[in-house]
Amino acid sequence: MTTRIFFTLESMSNVHYLYQFSLQQFMDCVFEVLKNNEELKSVPKSQPQNRLKVIMKQLYLYIN
Repeated sequence: MTTRIFFTLESMSNVHYLYQFSLQQFMDCVFEVLKNNEELKSVPKSQPQNRLKVIMKQLYLYIN
């Protein structure tokens, strides 16, 4: 799923040249969501499916 987000962002440059995202920018967003997200911290590590849902939701919100 994260690859879809990245490739969608990458293709945004076709819409306008100012919409250019690098892999590094995308990874910075991912690491930011993983490190500094209170909602993610509230989900126990023993619930990987729930954590993944939170990560995807928060990543989408962060990028959007």
